Amino acid sequence: MRLWQQLKGFDFITLLDKHAFRIVENQYNIATRKLVDNTYEHDILEAMIDGTKPYVATHNKHGKLHWLLFTPFRYPPLLWGSRFGKITEPSLFYASLELETAMAEVSFRQFIHLNASEASFEPTDISFTHIKVAVATNKALHLEHHPFDPHRNIISDPTSYAISQPLGTDMREYGIEAFTYFSARKKEGLNLAIFYPDVFAKNAPLEQKLWSAFVSKSHIEFRNAYTHHLMVEFPLSDFLVDGKLPLVY
Repeated sequence: MRLWQQLKGFDFITLLDKHAFRIVENQYNIATRKLVDNTYEHDILEAMIDGTKPYVATHNKHGKLHWLLFTPFRYPPLLWGSRFGKITEPSLFYASLELETAMAEVSFRQFIHLNASEASFEPTDISFTHIKVAVATNKALHLEHHPFDPHRNIISDPTSYAISQPLGTDMREYGIEAFTYFSARKKEGLNLAIFYPDVFAKNAPLEQKLWSAFVSKSHIEFRNAYTHHLMVEFPLSDFLVDGKLPLVY
């Protein structure tokens, strides 16, 4: 019996009204601009490129969505899927209830990318932006609470999606719109995942803030992009399981 049926998750559907943080890498250079002579031609080229991308709803029940809110729903999960989404299912919007947890999540992904190759990598600065979003729904679950909390080690397993993906499928099929859960990368940190963009209470980020991240294969630190004040740092060792960086599947 799957966890959803075993715990009778449908009996614990509740309200959710939260703010959450998501971190995205900045893309300053528009690669297609050098292919055309002027901005008019560039706008046409960008529209043509957008037409080849997978369809994504750019509006919800409140109106037009900011592109940072609808883009995560556009592409299917890659390789082994995501924490709560199989490769055959639509993507989710993942965020964190605390900014530091969001930074831990993006740091883990950076470490995975950088350490996938044995090639040398010079430490570098990468620019990120955090966005803060408002989410509200009456079809939510809190997986950090009863009856799911005793199972956090398998729901948020740092090395496997074997339990969480079927749980995600069951929640989606039962009409859950958003849910919170323990982070696998930040102890006691909480994440939030969204199945459908209708749960955005505001259709644009409540705030956006720029960060500069010093990134190496063994260390990542986030600093305020303007004051250079250190916010938080993560050594690679924070994410190792049995001495190895886990590839999750």
